[in-house]
Amino acid sequence: MPHTTVILPSSTPKTNRSYVETSVDRTQRLTLFRYRAMAYVVGVGLLVLVGVGVPLQYLANEPAVVSVAGPIHGFLYIVYLLSVADLARRFRLGLGSVIALVA
Repeated sequence: MPHTTVILPSSTPKTNRSYVETSVDRTQRLTLFRYRAMAYVVGVGLLVLVGVGVPLQYLANEPAVVSVAGPIHGFLYIVYLLSVADLARRFRLGLGSVIALVA
């Protein structure tokens, strides 16, 4: 019977760097950071618009939140789309990946 070597987690080399830090360059990391920041901001804006603005508009007849948050969300979504385009260019993503990021 052949001898097999078992590698335990305690015997693997320790590193303080994450996979992203070791596999992508600085410009790709900054692009990824910009994308993640814009995705978060646009997502929170959408939650405010749908969770606060729309109920106030239709239930309390108060369209002020939608009239302010709507255009801001629309502008930020365009910036988000630009960050997706930059991410797709720098990481050479295919059309399917881009559609998944935008959806």
